[in-house]
Amino acid sequence: MTVTKPKTGDSQLLRVGARERVLEAARTLMEERGFKNASLNDILQAAGVSSSNFYYHWKSKEDLGLEMVRKFTAGLEEHVVRGILQDRARAPYERLRGYLEFHRMKLEQHGCTRGCPFGKLASELSEEDPRFRELLETAFAALRDALRECIREGIEKGELRRGLDPAHASTLVLGTVQGLMLVSKGDKTTAAFQHGAGELMRLLSENGRA
Repeated sequence: MTVTKPKTGDSQLLRVGARERVLEAARTLMEERGFKNASLNDILQAAGVSSSNFYYHWKSKEDLGLEMVRKFTAGLEEHVVRGILQDRARAPYERLRGYLEFHRMKLEQHGCTRGCPFGKLASELSEEDPRFRELLETAFAALRDALRECIREGIEKGELRRGLDPAHASTLVLGTVQGLMLVSKGDKTTAAFQHGAGELMRLLSENGRA
């Protein structure tokens, strides 16, 4: 089946919830297959939405992808940056552990079939489209900044190892999480993520606790 853009003046009304269904279908397929391998036809079929409904909101699959990145970024800011790493009601060490546990639970929730959406999009699209690259770089920068500040606080309060460079340690945490998610996806179990995250926390903590 070939997706054709509707002609100007197409009077078909957008079905209630169609936009949200397209976004959810695109997210699911993108996390499972990657953005390039999730065709627009596959997305529309999974969402139960016609091409005319799709083009009511987006000009192309790339425009849909950009909106997905914006939604991922908003969710990252709400649930991870503010909800975990900047939650001053919790000690820095516990916030860092909470960040790792958040990703382990996401893996478990989906049976280790999905990876990190930002990691997937960055590897696929950051070198091809400057719009994607700019959005992804902004999202990763915000996350890295929040991790760096959390680690800095942890060192200052004696919870994390003295001598750590907060900026370098934040990069280590980001890279470790991405790698452990990839391993867990291949193993179809979160065991590797759990063991790796525990070892990371042991290495970062001042007293060697995990």
